[in-house]
Amino acid sequence: MTNSSAVFEDICGHIIRNENKDESLKQLRAILSENTECKSRIVQEFGILTVFLKDISSIYEYLTLERACLPDNIYTVLEIIILLTDEDKFISYAIDSNLLLFLYPIINSSIRNEEIEELKYITLRIIKCILQRNKIEHLIEFFKNTELVPLCLRNMELGRKKTKIEASEVFYLIISVQEGLEYSCQTYDRFMAISMILNSVLVQMETIQSPRLLELTIKIYTKLCDMPNAKIAFNKNRPHMLYTESIREIVKSNPAVKAAYDEFLAILQN
Repeated sequence: MTNSSAVFEDICGHIIRNENKDESLKQLRAILSENTECKSRIVQEFGILTVFLKDISSIYEYLTLERACLPDNIYTVLEIIILLTDEDKFISYAIDSNLLLFLYPIINSSIRNEEIEELKYITLRIIKCILQRNKIEHLIEFFKNTELVPLCLRNMELGRKKTKIEASEVFYLIISVQEGLEYSCQTYDRFMAISMILNSVLVQMETIQSPRLLELTIKIYTKLCDMPNAKIAFNKNRPHMLYTESIREIVKSNPAVKAAYDEFLAILQN
Protein backbone atom coordinates (compact mmCIF):
# COMPACT_ATOMS: atom_id res chain seq x y z
CA MET A 1 0.00 0.00 0.00
CA THR A 2 1.46 3.38 -0.96
CA ASN A 3 1.76 6.18 1.55
CA SER A 4 -0.77 8.32 -0.33
CA SER A 5 -3.28 5.46 -0.36
CA ALA A 6 -2.78 4.87 3.36
CA VAL A 7 -3.28 8.58 4.09
CA PHE A 8 -6.45 8.60 2.00
CA GLU A 9 -7.85 5.59 3.85
CA ASP A 10 -6.95 7.11 7.23
CA ILE A 11 -8.78 10.33 6.32
CA CYS A 12 -11.86 8.37 5.24
CA GLY A 13 -11.71 6.39 8.47
CA HIS A 14 -11.59 9.58 10.55
CA ILE A 15 -14.67 10.94 8.79
CA ILE A 16 -16.63 7.72 9.25
CA ARG A 17 -15.68 7.56 12.95
CA ASN A 18 -16.33 11.30 13.38
CA GLU A 19 -12.75 11.90 14.52
CA ASN A 20 -11.21 15.29 13.74
CA LYS A 21 -13.92 15.49 11.11
CA ASP A 22 -13.66 19.14 10.04
CA GLU A 23 -9.97 18.89 9.20
CA SER A 24 -10.39 15.44 7.63
CA LEU A 25 -13.12 16.74 5.31
CA LYS A 26 -10.86 19.57 4.15
CA GLN A 27 -8.04 17.09 3.50
CA LEU A 28 -10.41 14.83 1.58
CA ARG A 29 -11.59 17.75 -0.56
CA ALA A 30 -7.97 18.58 -1.42
CA ILE A 31 -7.21 14.96 -2.38
CA LEU A 32 -10.32 14.55 -4.52
CA SER A 33 -9.66 17.79 -6.38
CA GLU A 34 -6.40 16.26 -7.67
CA ASN A 35 -6.95 12.49 -7.74
CA THR A 36 -9.57 10.89 -10.00
CA GLU A 37 -8.80 7.38 -8.74
CA CYS A 38 -9.70 8.40 -5.19
CA LYS A 39 -13.06 9.67 -6.42
CA SER A 40 -13.84 6.24 -7.80
CA ARG A 41 -12.68 4.51 -4.63
CA ILE A 42 -14.71 6.70 -2.31
CA VAL A 43 -17.88 5.78 -4.20
CA GLN A 44 -17.14 2.05 -4.27
CA GLU A 45 -15.26 1.23 -1.07
CA PHE A 46 -16.25 3.51 1.78
CA GLY A 47 -19.40 4.41 3.69
CA ILE A 48 -18.69 8.11 3.52
CA LEU A 49 -21.56 8.89 1.17
CA THR A 50 -24.00 7.64 3.80
CA VAL A 51 -22.27 9.91 6.31
CA PHE A 52 -22.78 12.82 3.90
CA LEU A 53 -26.52 12.16 3.68
CA LYS A 54 -26.66 12.20 7.47
CA ASP A 55 -24.68 15.47 7.56
CA ILE A 56 -27.08 17.09 5.10
CA SER A 57 -30.17 16.03 7.02
CA SER A 58 -28.62 17.25 10.29
CA ILE A 59 -28.79 20.90 9.18
CA TYR A 60 -32.53 20.99 8.46
CA GLU A 61 -33.30 22.57 11.84
CA TYR A 62 -31.02 25.50 10.94
CA LEU A 63 -32.92 26.23 7.73
CA THR A 64 -35.81 27.87 9.56
CA LEU A 65 -33.76 29.99 11.97
CA GLU A 66 -32.68 33.45 10.81
CA ARG A 67 -29.70 33.74 13.16
CA ALA A 68 -28.61 30.12 13.36
CA CYS A 69 -24.91 29.34 12.86
CA LEU A 70 -24.55 26.49 10.41
CA PRO A 71 -21.87 23.85 11.00
CA ASP A 72 -18.86 24.91 8.92
CA ASN A 73 -18.29 21.42 7.58
CA ILE A 74 -21.59 21.34 5.66
CA TYR A 75 -20.07 23.61 3.01
CA THR A 76 -17.09 21.26 2.69
CA VAL A 77 -19.41 18.24 2.40
CA LEU A 78 -21.37 19.87 -0.43
CA GLU A 79 -18.17 20.94 -2.20
CA ILE A 80 -16.91 17.33 -2.02
CA ILE A 81 -20.20 16.15 -3.54
CA ILE A 82 -19.67 18.58 -6.44
CA LEU A 83 -16.22 17.06 -7.03
CA LEU A 84 -17.77 13.59 -7.11
CA THR A 85 -20.39 14.47 -9.73
CA ASP A 86 -17.99 13.72 -12.59
CA GLU A 87 -18.02 10.03 -11.53
CA ASP A 88 -20.73 7.98 -13.25
CA LYS A 89 -20.99 5.64 -10.27
CA PHE A 90 -21.60 8.58 -7.96
CA ILE A 91 -24.39 9.83 -10.22
CA SER A 92 -26.01 6.40 -10.00
CA TYR A 93 -25.60 6.46 -6.23
CA ALA A 94 -27.05 9.98 -6.03
CA ILE A 95 -30.16 8.92 -7.93
CA ASP A 96 -30.60 5.58 -6.15
CA SER A 97 -30.18 7.17 -2.70
CA ASN A 98 -32.58 10.04 -3.49
CA LEU A 99 -29.83 12.58 -2.84
CA LEU A 100 -31.95 15.22 -4.59
CA LEU A 101 -34.69 14.78 -1.99
CA PHE A 102 -32.13 15.31 0.77
CA LEU A 103 -31.09 18.57 -0.92
CA TYR A 104 -34.57 19.99 -1.52
CA PRO A 105 -35.08 21.36 2.05
CA ILE A 106 -32.01 23.56 1.53
CA ILE A 107 -33.34 25.29 -1.58
CA ASN A 108 -36.81 25.38 0.00
CA SER A 109 -35.66 27.47 2.97
CA SER A 110 -37.33 30.87 3.25
CA ILE A 111 -34.26 32.28 5.04
CA ARG A 112 -32.18 34.51 2.78
CA ASN A 113 -29.17 35.43 4.87
CA GLU A 114 -25.71 35.04 3.38
CA GLU A 115 -25.01 31.62 4.93
CA ILE A 116 -28.22 30.00 3.67
CA GLU A 117 -27.90 31.65 0.25
CA GLU A 118 -24.42 30.17 -0.10
CA LEU A 119 -25.86 26.75 0.77
CA LYS A 120 -28.61 27.19 -1.81
CA TYR A 121 -26.07 28.20 -4.44
CA ILE A 122 -23.85 25.15 -3.84
CA THR A 123 -26.89 22.85 -3.71
CA LEU A 124 -28.19 24.12 -7.06
CA ARG A 125 -24.72 23.57 -8.52
CA ILE A 126 -24.87 19.94 -7.37
CA ILE A 127 -28.30 19.48 -8.97
CA LYS A 128 -27.05 21.09 -12.18
CA CYS A 129 -24.03 18.78 -12.30
CA ILE A 130 -26.23 15.71 -11.80
CA LEU A 131 -28.53 16.86 -14.61
CA GLN A 132 -25.61 17.53 -16.93
CA ARG A 133 -24.09 14.09 -16.30
CA ASN A 134 -27.32 12.08 -16.47
CA LYS A 135 -29.87 11.75 -19.25
CA ILE A 136 -32.48 14.21 -18.02
CA GLU A 137 -35.23 12.19 -19.71
CA HIS A 138 -34.68 9.51 -17.06
CA LEU A 139 -35.32 12.02 -14.26
CA ILE A 140 -38.34 13.89 -15.60
CA GLU A 141 -40.81 11.49 -13.99
CA PHE A 142 -38.97 12.01 -10.71
CA PHE A 143 -39.27 15.80 -11.10
CA LYS A 144 -42.99 15.50 -11.77
CA ASN A 145 -43.44 13.85 -8.40
CA THR A 146 -41.23 16.30 -6.49
CA GLU A 147 -40.94 20.05 -6.19
CA LEU A 148 -37.82 20.84 -8.20
CA VAL A 149 -39.51 23.02 -10.83
CA PRO A 150 -41.35 25.31 -8.37
CA LEU A 151 -38.26 25.40 -6.12
CA CYS A 152 -36.14 26.54 -9.07
CA LEU A 153 -38.69 29.21 -9.96
CA ARG A 154 -38.81 30.46 -6.37
CA ASN A 155 -35.02 30.78 -6.23
CA MET A 156 -34.97 32.48 -9.62
CA GLU A 157 -37.31 35.12 -8.26
CA LEU A 158 -36.20 35.51 -4.65
CA GLY A 159 -32.57 34.39 -4.46
CA ARG A 160 -29.45 36.51 -4.60
CA LYS A 161 -27.72 36.98 -7.94
CA LYS A 162 -25.61 33.82 -8.08
CA THR A 163 -28.49 31.74 -6.66
CA LYS A 164 -30.77 33.14 -9.38
CA ILE A 165 -28.23 32.18 -12.03
CA GLU A 166 -27.84 28.58 -10.81
CA ALA A 167 -31.61 28.13 -10.42
CA SER A 168 -32.12 29.48 -13.95
CA GLU A 169 -29.54 27.07 -15.34
CA VAL A 170 -31.24 24.11 -13.64
CA PHE A 171 -34.66 25.18 -14.93
CA TYR A 172 -33.27 25.67 -18.44
CA LEU A 173 -31.80 22.15 -18.38
CA ILE A 174 -35.20 20.73 -17.39
CA ILE A 175 -37.09 22.48 -20.20
CA SER A 176 -34.36 21.60 -22.71
CA VAL A 177 -35.95 18.16 -23.07
CA GLN A 178 -39.42 17.92 -24.57
CA GLU A 179 -41.02 16.10 -21.66
CA GLY A 180 -39.68 18.66 -19.19
CA LEU A 181 -40.91 21.49 -21.38
CA GLU A 182 -44.37 19.95 -21.71
CA TYR A 183 -44.56 19.37 -17.96
CA SER A 184 -43.58 22.97 -17.19
CA CYS A 185 -46.25 24.33 -19.54
CA GLN A 186 -48.82 21.61 -18.89
CA THR A 187 -51.46 23.95 -17.47
CA TYR A 188 -52.29 27.59 -18.11
CA ASP A 189 -51.73 28.43 -14.44
CA ARG A 190 -48.28 26.84 -14.46
CA PHE A 191 -47.30 28.69 -17.62
CA MET A 192 -48.56 31.99 -16.19
CA ALA A 193 -46.58 31.42 -12.99
CA ILE A 194 -43.41 30.92 -15.05
CA SER A 195 -44.15 34.06 -17.10
CA MET A 196 -44.69 36.15 -13.97
CA ILE A 197 -41.43 34.97 -12.43
CA LEU A 198 -39.47 35.64 -15.62
CA ASN A 199 -40.93 39.13 -15.69
CA SER A 200 -39.99 39.60 -12.02
CA VAL A 201 -36.40 38.59 -12.83
CA LEU A 202 -36.32 41.15 -15.65
CA VAL A 203 -37.64 43.86 -13.32
CA GLN A 204 -34.87 43.04 -10.85
CA MET A 205 -32.33 43.18 -13.69
CA GLU A 206 -32.56 46.95 -13.46
CA THR A 207 -30.50 46.75 -10.26
CA ILE A 208 -28.76 43.36 -10.61
CA GLN A 209 -27.24 44.15 -14.03
CA SER A 210 -26.10 40.56 -14.69
CA PRO A 211 -25.42 39.68 -18.35
CA ARG A 212 -25.36 35.95 -17.56
CA LEU A 213 -28.72 36.04 -15.78
CA LEU A 214 -30.25 38.08 -18.60
CA GLU A 215 -28.92 35.65 -21.21
CA LEU A 216 -30.41 32.69 -19.33
CA THR A 217 -33.75 34.44 -18.88
CA ILE A 218 -33.98 35.18 -22.61
CA LYS A 219 -32.99 31.60 -23.46
CA ILE A 220 -35.77 30.34 -21.20
CA TYR A 221 -38.26 32.56 -23.06
CA THR A 222 -36.93 31.19 -26.35
CA LYS A 223 -37.16 27.57 -25.22
CA LEU A 224 -40.72 28.07 -23.97
CA CYS A 225 -41.61 29.23 -27.50
CA ASP A 226 -41.17 25.61 -28.64
CA MET A 227 -44.66 25.22 -27.18
CA PRO A 228 -47.02 26.80 -29.75
CA ASN A 229 -49.37 28.28 -27.15
CA ALA A 230 -46.46 29.88 -25.30
CA LYS A 231 -45.16 31.41 -28.52
CA ILE A 232 -48.60 32.87 -29.27
CA ALA A 233 -48.84 34.26 -25.73
CA PHE A 234 -45.41 35.93 -25.89
CA ASN A 235 -46.17 37.31 -29.34
CA LYS A 236 -49.42 38.81 -28.14
CA ASN A 237 -48.00 40.12 -24.85
CA ARG A 238 -44.29 40.59 -25.38
CA PRO A 239 -42.11 40.83 -22.25
CA HIS A 240 -42.05 44.62 -22.08
CA MET A 241 -39.09 44.68 -19.68
CA LEU A 242 -36.87 43.37 -22.49
CA TYR A 243 -37.34 46.71 -24.22
CA THR A 244 -36.24 48.96 -21.34
CA GLU A 245 -33.19 51.13 -21.83
CA SER A 246 -31.12 49.47 -19.09
CA ILE A 247 -31.67 45.97 -20.48
CA ARG A 248 -31.02 47.08 -24.04
CA GLU A 249 -27.70 48.51 -22.83
CA ILE A 250 -26.72 45.09 -21.46
CA VAL A 251 -27.78 43.51 -24.76
CA LYS A 252 -25.71 45.93 -26.83
CA SER A 253 -22.59 45.51 -24.70
CA ASN A 254 -22.54 41.70 -24.46
CA PRO A 255 -22.32 39.49 -27.60
CA ALA A 256 -23.75 36.36 -25.91
CA VAL A 257 -26.75 38.27 -24.58
CA LYS A 258 -27.27 39.97 -27.95
CA ALA A 259 -27.25 36.60 -29.74
CA ALA A 260 -29.88 35.23 -27.33
CA TYR A 261 -31.95 38.42 -27.63
CA ASP A 262 -31.87 38.41 -31.44
CA GLU A 263 -32.83 34.72 -31.56
CA PHE A 264 -35.85 35.32 -29.31
CA LEU A 265 -37.07 38.25 -31.40
CA ALA A 266 -36.56 36.29 -34.62
CA ILE A 267 -38.66 33.41 -33.29
CA LEU A 268 -41.47 35.77 -32.34
CA GLN A 269 -41.38 37.39 -35.78
CA ASN A 270 -41.27 34.07 -37.63
